[in-house]
Amino acid sequence: MGDDYETFRAAHEGDHGPLIELLRSGADVTPERRALLIKILEGKLKRPPHRQGATLKDEAVRRSLVRRVRELESGGCKQTAAVAQVAAESGRSERTVRSALRLARDTVEMKRLVDQATAAEAQTEHLLANTKVGEPRHEAATKLHEIAVMLLEGVSNLYRKVGLTLKNK
Repeated sequence: MGDDYETFRAAHEGDHGPLIELLRSGADVTPERRALLIKILEGKLKRPPHRQGATLKDEAVRRSLVRRVRELESGGCKQTAAVAQVAAESGRSERTVRSALRLARDTVEMKRLVDQATAAEAQTEHLLANTKVGEPRHEAATKLHEIAVMLLEGVSNLYRKVGLTLKNK
């Protein structure tokens, strides 16, 4: 029953790979399974709106999917073929694998933005420390520092919004 639950939960969240495997395995289609299959195929059982599939929330799974695609690519495989192979190997949909790749890419970009914002804040702090109050350079440094702090706060909020945490702060 636990396997059924996971299979149909995944299908409910948009990952039909385990469901396809279940059907290919020749498993018995009980009346309950049949009713769920009909709902899924008719589109009456859909993933809740604005919710990411649970398969991508599990960071370890996402990382292993991305790692395997990168391994295949480094071996000379094109990304499309690598995605298809990883999907087949993992029992997940190609969409899930592509989503994991996209999230990994966005995570790297977000970390880069946080690093740049942190560096900008540090540089303006240094500039403030090395100018005297009342000097035109100090006023400009104060404004730049305020902008850098706002940028860092904005990027940090965005970072948290996509489900990541800052380890340096």
